Amino acid sequence: VMLSEPPVLPLAGDAFFSAAPAGENTTDQAIVDPVSKLVEAERLFEEELHDDSLQLVYEALEEFREKKDAKGTADSLRLIIHNLRCQKHYPMASDMAIEERKAFLSTENKETEDVHGAAKMLLCLAEVALDKNTPEALLEADTLGKEARELFQDLDEPRLEGLSLLLLATVSLKQLSGGRREKAGQANDFACDALDCFEECEDCRGMGRALLCIGEAQYVLQDYREVNRAIEKAVEVFKFCSDRRWHAFALQRLASVQLEEGEHAKAVDTGEAASAMMEDVTGYNGMREAHLASTLATARLRLGQVEESLSVVRTCLRRARMYGDRSCEGHMLYTAIEAHMASGHADAALLSAQKALEIFQELGDKKMVPMVLRMKCETQMARPPGSKSSSQATSEALKTAKEAVDKSEKLEAEEELGFSWLVMAKVQAAQDNQVDAMRAAKTGREVFKHAGKQIPEAKALLAAAEICMAKRDFHDAEQNARQAFVMLQEAGDLKGEAAALVMLAAMQIHNEQFKNARMSAESACRLYEWIGDRRAM
Repeated sequence: VMLSEPPVLPLAGDAFFSAAPAGENTTDQAIVDPVSKLVEAERLFEEELHDDSLQLVYEALEEFREKKDAKGTADSLRLIIHNLRCQKHYPMASDMAIEERKAFLSTENKETEDVHGAAKMLLCLAEVALDKNTPEALLEADTLGKEARELFQDLDEPRLEGLSLLLLATVSLKQLSGGRREKAGQANDFACDALDCFEECEDCRGMGRALLCIGEAQYVLQDYREVNRAIEKAVEVFKFCSDRRWHAFALQRLASVQLEEGEHAKAVDTGEAASAMMEDVTGYNGMREAHLASTLATARLRLGQVEESLSVVRTCLRRARMYGDRSCEGHMLYTAIEAHMASGHADAALLSAQKALEIFQELGDKKMVPMVLRMKCETQMARPPGSKSSSQATSEALKTAKEAVDKSEKLEAEEELGFSWLVMAKVQAAQDNQVDAMRAAKTGREVFKHAGKQIPEAKALLAAAEICMAKRDFHDAEQNARQAFVMLQEAGDLKGEAAALVMLAAMQIHNEQFKNARMSAESACRLYEWIGDRRAM
């Protein structure tokens, strides 16, 4: 689950004033004038020391206002709003941006810097809307971001135009339900334009961030060669400009991509490099550390290094408990389940699942509670021979699957409810209750359909195809697989499309349609080759 989303981005200020490489400590220098105060305040912000950052930036703001320095005033206000946003004080951040924008526009002196200030406040409003991350707020962020981009274009401010374009790219990546390939294509275009802007003003960090954004867009488009190319270039850029915080992040993202592509040894090497660098330049960030630990633990597990995998998990767990980070602790316990199962310790796996469940219930995490229950269910079904009778194990798994469905319904987590029904189908099939299994798969599909989740709905059809296969109903199995293939094709999920073709080929072999089976398998190979998934090919 940690690896289904990119890691949390490091905090980034505007870096307008700092001539020193990002992340370099400036505390040994005299902090007396407002510019040096702003530089130090930005450094503190990026280290997530918000109270210290705000204290300094308010001092700088007062001095800039006394000097009637409109540029310094606007940039100080942006840093204040950055701090408020990151502490989730959205109403306060919005109110300040709106009020200050009016002040910049209402002044009698219509000099350029006042227009700049108003445009900067508009960008702040777009950033606050993006952080809220609701469908309505994302639409607002898109509108405001485009308006800000046009203003900065007219003002010949390539750095700020680049920041506006990065925001628009991020908005598109958060709106994938509106058409995955179309939105990812838009994000890629915005990020490429942002890269041009940052190259024009020689903003090294901006170039690296734009390349990372291009990588995320290509990831959605499933062009893994381009993903690797973009992220590797970002790593080089951050290394060149000695931006160690973002260099560590880029390495972390590269490691997670290498893991997904089956390059497990590379993922371990890259992840270890990211971990070493992260310790030097960042404070504690639980979710970022948990994501990296999950990458390393999973990669080592795939290499058969079970004890090393568990060691990574335990190290992250100790830090999470030391800092009282319950969310990170829960995610690491979830990661530990598979490692314990691989080491043959089914009881330890179930204990980790139970502890993780208690934590996420305490936190009220609507997504993780049913996910942990589903993982617990899978663990119960996979218990090694001799630990319990097969019938008793599947009986416990069925009870857990019912609990997952019940919790998903109560938490009103529609997508999670659909996946819980699919696990229920798997358990029922394991008990040879094929009728109940098919009913559960169909229910899962209906839930996904109602939620407008086309790709999960296709997965439900593939689950139904597997159940039909178990019943030796190869005709219906082929029909379900073919329907899933069409849906995945429409959704632009190339990897899912290829997986459906592989399943379709298997069913066509059972139906003695050997020519069709070969054509399906060859089409799957071409798709895997196109997206750069050598392992699957």
